[in-house]
Amino acid sequence: AYRPGTSPSAGAAGGSGDGAGGGGGGAPSGQPVSPTGRAFAQRFPVYQIDFTSVASGKKIAGTKRRIRWRFGFPNREALDAGETGTSCRGEEHDVTIVWSITSGKRLILADGQEVHYSMARGAKMEFSWTMRGNHVLKVVANATSQMSQTPGFRQYDLFIDGQSFFTMPKVYELGLKGPIASEARAPGVINRADRSGRALPPSSSYGPSP
Repeated sequence: AYRPGTSPSAGAAGGSGDGAGGGGGGAPSGQPVSPTGRAFAQRFPVYQIDFTSVASGKKIAGTKRRIRWRFGFPNREALDAGETGTSCRGEEHDVTIVWSITSGKRLILADGQEVHYSMARGAKMEFSWTMRGNHVLKVVANATSQMSQTPGFRQYDLFIDGQSFFTMPKVYELGLKGPIASEARAPGVINRADRSGRALPPSSSYGPSP
């Protein structure tokens, strides 16, 4: 079941965790998690919901950026029970950057709460903080995209516990068997075995048998 996110704490670990290894939205702290649940928690630690980037300058649109990421921590109990896709939605959050390139104003919001504000002109901004549950978040934003694409370069990126938002499985991929985005394929692409329900080798099959 979906549980809306709570406000994070900037610069310090706030509140109690939702389970070891970044599996928020799962079993309560101290409650045993089955081996299957642990496997899913490791395989699907975070999922992506959506990403938007809007130029919102009043006179010149490109002088002000509003970048937003929405992500969630899966429900371990639902994964353990063999659920897939949106049935595994758990605690969800959003991170927004409002960046004025000309004035240098930089504002970062997490679940609508300010976690960073500064005035600094420059072509790149980076900021890290720790949110509820001891999850470490980091935003990286570049004022311009590269003329020639460098492998792995993204103009905007959000990292949760060291994992890029763009390598996370999408919400409808939760609980599926086979390679996931961060391992062997592009985000959002479900392989043929997943579509057909054909069983895969044990090394890559964590879910229930078809």
